[in-house]
Amino acid sequence: MKILSTLVIGLSLIALSGCATTPDPEPTVPTTNVAAQPGSLYSINPATSEFAETYCPQVEAVHLTETGVNALTKDIKIAYVCGTDFTTGEEYVSQVTGGIDKLLAAYSLPNENINPAEACVAMLADPLIVWVQDAGVSTPVYAPVNSCGFPQDGAAEAYKALTLEDVVLT
Repeated sequence: MKILSTLVIGLSLIALSGCATTPDPEPTVPTTNVAAQPGSLYSINPATSEFAETYCPQVEAVHLTETGVNALTKDIKIAYVCGTDFTTGEEYVSQVTGGIDKLLAAYSLPNENINPAEACVAMLADPLIVWVQDAGVSTPVYAPVNSCGFPQDGAAEAYKALTLEDVVLT
């Protein structure tokens, strides 16, 4: 009988040991060191005429830091914004005549890293491409993006604040 009661007590202790509560580990947010990229590396409203192509070639845009031009030392003096007006269908080529310093400072910031825990809206945002000219070569650069691939607020504000002068309107 003593063996049976010892066995019952032992099995009860084993069963109850599974009922003990342990604190749940703190949830961890996955991190990544992968920089976000814009949804498009091309203008969403390109100007494709031969004239526009001389100022704004339709090639894949890069981050400003990938151009090899040191924007913060004011190496870039000439920049263009080109496109097609959605309402009229007319192409435009505009030279940046004001706000270039703020734009270059904003566009020099790195892309933010992707945050897997963040819910991002699935839509294509305008990459706010500006063609910077150095040594006679125009290179399209996109606005640095946030963790969802949309232009960073400071870059979008600098882009909107640009003063532009039409070179051609066809």
